[in-house]
Amino acid sequence: MRQLIFPLFIILTSCFGSAMIEEPNEKQTISQENTGTFTSDPVSDSEDLPPFAETKLSTEEEKLYNGIMAYRQENNLPKIPLSKSLTFVAQSHCHDLFNNKPDVTEECNAHSWSDKGAWTSCCYTKDHKQASCMWNKPGELTPYKHTGFEIACGQNDNRLGDFVMTADFALKSWQGSSGHNAVIMNQAPWDDNTWNAIGIGIYKGFAMVWFGTQTDTEGEPTGQPSITQENPVTIISDPILVSDDLPLFADTKLSTEEVNLYNIIMAYRAKNNLPKIPLSKSLTFVAQHHCHDLYNNKPDVTEECNAHSWSDKGTWTGCCYTKDHKQASCIWNKPGELTSYKSYGFEIGCGQNDNNLGEYVMTADYALKSWQGSPAHNALIMNQAPWNDYKWNAIGIGIYKGFAMVWFGTEVDAEGEPLK
Repeated sequence: MRQLIFPLFIILTSCFGSAMIEEPNEKQTISQENTGTFTSDPVSDSEDLPPFAETKLSTEEEKLYNGIMAYRQENNLPKIPLSKSLTFVAQSHCHDLFNNKPDVTEECNAHSWSDKGAWTSCCYTKDHKQASCMWNKPGELTPYKHTGFEIACGQNDNRLGDFVMTADFALKSWQGSSGHNAVIMNQAPWDDNTWNAIGIGIYKGFAMVWFGTQTDTEGEPTGQPSITQENPVTIISDPILVSDDLPLFADTKLSTEEVNLYNIIMAYRAKNNLPKIPLSKSLTFVAQHHCHDLYNNKPDVTEECNAHSWSDKGTWTGCCYTKDHKQASCIWNKPGELTSYKSYGFEIGCGQNDNNLGEYVMTADYALKSWQGSPAHNALIMNQAPWNDYKWNAIGIGIYKGFAMVWFGTEVDAEGEPLK
């Protein structure tokens, strides 16, 4: 009688990074010459992947490069020159993962390479025994004879359907992971490294970025982007209310049952030695709006639309969220559309519009027990894989009629906590 809403990103953020790799010795690795054999043009596994000489950035790859550079500049870090060689490696890896799926077994992750190209294939496992297979790829595929360091986002999973990776999704995912963020921002253990080359690849459901300490003698890919970044999200100070009893943002507060849900989630985390997550006024506002929108406007009543859907009855982007995740960005951007919270939110929920349920009223106990009984939901609450590199610094709670929604964020909410 209930529908558990799968947590947003639960199968999307299998992001892999060189920061998580046990390297033999960082300074030795940096000076190490790559032992791979360069092939002037590796076998292409995709007709739309150009040869090395014609390597160029797509519009979305330009956007990812611009976003990373803007993020670094905000923190007084220098621009990293684009690398034709590392871009070719990043793009080749995206195409290989999508077309040849070397990561589909339980053991092999997305650092793996297939045996379908003129490179050394490997099943990259969590014990990092095949680490050199990844580090050597620039030297195998291009004239770049130095070790490359890869971060990535994406995985082959039938549940994703035709999900298309975006620059915003990839960067936000890496910013929310301390290991990946450290590579981008030259934080420990990467604080002694100077990135002098960067390569960008996005294809289908994958994004790859490669970093190098040596300048690429091959120069930059064609279509060099300018260092600009536009914020596509419009902040709305007070969206149109979908319920008379939903207060304005300034008056956002928790009901007794919402306080109860927050308290029992925190108690559950505390029993497992996990820290308390600060309440977020912004994410609470989003969670409450989604509950009210679902109950009042019922955007999830069709067979195709699930309870991640939003109606067109408010000053937000409406969408029918389908199982192929093609409308995923509609959900991820909701905190930025409804509040001043600039980062993505991660949603779990319980409830559905079903005439058979009558006037069922959701409770905190029922919602938490439902999530505890679902490995995917429980993992998000408890920072278990794939969420173990994420630190939740904001949480929002919403309960209304037959719905409960909880939103998680990695950034501290500058708006503080809701009223209680």
